Amino acid sequence: MKVPEKAHELQLELVYPEHLDAVYSNHVQLNISVWDVIFDFGTVDPRPGTDQAPKAFIHNRIIMSPNHAKQFAKILNENIGKYEEIFGVLNVEPKKG
Repeated sequence: MKVPEKAHELQLELVYPEHLDAVYSNHVQLNISVWDVIFDFGTVDPRPGTDQAPKAFIHNRIIMSPNHAKQFAKILNENIGKYEEIFGVLNVEPKKG
């Protein structure tokens, strides 16, 4: 079935709530099943100066279909590439010492 040309002209309208929380995350845990990809986002408290193990406090969960997660990964990788073109290559290896 041919898609009418007019359908390609439609734009997705983004509707934001009056108050939108923004949350910082430096930790993500990923779980997968045949139906879902689950991202648990959190913040790590390294507990410096103590003998306590670091703790990751999970504060948000995002669940996507595998197809949506794959498209998300593609868009994220494209944008990381653009970032690195502008600001330089990101080093993801932890510092030793």
